[in-house]
Amino acid sequence: MKTKNPILEMVGSDSALFVQIDNTVRFLSNLDAFMKPLGLDALTQGKGLSDLATSLKDMTDGMLDVAWIDMSKPIGCLFRFGEKSASGMYYQLMIPVTKKFDVQTVKQAFTKHNITPVLYKNYLVLIPAGYSPPVFPVQTSLDLSAFSRFANDGLAIFVHMDALKKQLNINVDQIKSSLYAALQEDVKSSQERLFSEKIANVAVEILDQLQMVGVSIHGDTKGLLMQSTCTFSEKGWIGALLQAIKPGKDLRTTLKYTAQDGIFNLMYDFDPQQNRDFTQAMLNWYAQLFPDKLNQIESYKQFVDRSMKLVGSRGAISFRFDYDTEHLKSLDLPSSSETSIPELVAGLAQGISFQLVGVMEMTDGLAYEKELARAFEEGVIQNFYEAYFNQDYDNPYRVSLNYKPHSQDKSSPFDTVTIGLEIPGDRLINMTSDEIEQTKLITEVISQVCVFNYRATKYNLYFSFGNTNGDVLFSLVNQKTIGIPTLATSKSVQEMLTQFPKGSQILWNLNIGRILKLMKQSGETGVETLPDLGNDAPGICSYLYLGQSRVETGSFWSLAEIGPVVRFLMTQVAAAINVQSNED
Repeated sequence: MKTKNPILEMVGSDSALFVQIDNTVRFLSNLDAFMKPLGLDALTQGKGLSDLATSLKDMTDGMLDVAWIDMSKPIGCLFRFGEKSASGMYYQLMIPVTKKFDVQTVKQAFTKHNITPVLYKNYLVLIPAGYSPPVFPVQTSLDLSAFSRFANDGLAIFVHMDALKKQLNINVDQIKSSLYAALQEDVKSSQERLFSEKIANVAVEILDQLQMVGVSIHGDTKGLLMQSTCTFSEKGWIGALLQAIKPGKDLRTTLKYTAQDGIFNLMYDFDPQQNRDFTQAMLNWYAQLFPDKLNQIESYKQFVDRSMKLVGSRGAISFRFDYDTEHLKSLDLPSSSETSIPELVAGLAQGISFQLVGVMEMTDGLAYEKELARAFEEGVIQNFYEAYFNQDYDNPYRVSLNYKPHSQDKSSPFDTVTIGLEIPGDRLINMTSDEIEQTKLITEVISQVCVFNYRATKYNLYFSFGNTNGDVLFSLVNQKTIGIPTLATSKSVQEMLTQFPKGSQILWNLNIGRILKLMKQSGETGVETLPDLGNDAPGICSYLYLGQSRVETGSFWSLAEIGPVVRFLMTQVAAAINVQSNED
């Protein structure tokens, strides 16, 4: 996005809200190219948006005419709030005009609608009647340099938080006091209240240190790209933390560990030292919240400090899901009210398969595996997590982590951790035999479904969680490949990556095509009409960048995928309208 252009000479730093289009001609033509394959041009009766702009004169009662608007230059509008006027708001619309434009010819039309036209250079500036004409160029322009990575020729919206808070009299200290008072009244447990106050304090500090928020929307023949950026004061701890975070390197190297048919994939790249410091800081914060668990936390902190020195910067996880249609239909779920919940859960567990498979880069994976084994054998990891889950609340179960190294189980090449549920003795006394049997069944199901397997090589740690872990994890450990089609071979993903700025620490995708396939797999009435997006359909792909006192994120969805989905939805809406019309 162009962050230096003539329009900013008219946009002061006291602007609370600012909207800008870089190039109206390209914006409209791109939007036309985006809408037509979706069938949305039916809304404009097949006419392009540029063609509709020719009727602007009639739509605005003669005030605006595309004939004298220079559509190739930036157009924008700003707002200030808390003004001493009937609306309490000041607006300023800035429209680029050609040499043919004569302000006198439109002055009467604007005056009739309580609008004052002002001419500055090649711009027509419209402000509410009753305000003195603004002085240009402004002394201090709104600084948009942090948003330079927004896509060109899109629609961008900026909220200047410092100006907005001042104009709307938003007092951060009052907000904090109100939150604390509400927590004091509603949360009775002192430990829960302490935790809630910590979270509330962070939320208030984010509001206090947040400087600007920007959102950009860009659609063209490739797809829809939405971006957002938040900037923070460098004087606050949030801005200082973001300023220190190092940019990511090349996340494309981790694509080979992500399943093309995964519903969700995530790749990350964080500096190992900063990742270790952040984890230690979070554990220190956790210790403040739970001072009664300092022994468990301190032991776990020592393990983390030793083990994370062996961790690299990059990693990836891939979540896959499937189900056995025939098995689930045999359960007869709609009429299963007489079936006990444990039996129902057990039946569902047999018909559903899921797995979360991942890889972490290591500087010495074998040494890291030894550190994990030591921590499990000494009970450090179990004590830490069990202390959290087994709080003295009304939970009837006690959670336990059960560790089994591959050296003790020749049937499995992996180290395994399962989740166990135990019933405290005082509760067991008061349970009936049926309740005890049901509890045993639930415990057995959880131990089979919630299985965590892992194994290290010299430079990687491979892990999986779920009830179908073996094949993919075995392939990773032995062949260094996931063994199924991955996003690394996806042409759509390679095209998507060109849309994203460099230095992102996280990439992820939500596979809409896979979700639609799972819906069609059910065989239910009506699902056969759901669109098939094909195998190379990564869905909504997103990135996250942290650094330079700002947070950047964005999402891209290919037009090749959006088109079938939107056309399907429009067909369903049209059918529903027809049904309603026939009933009427």
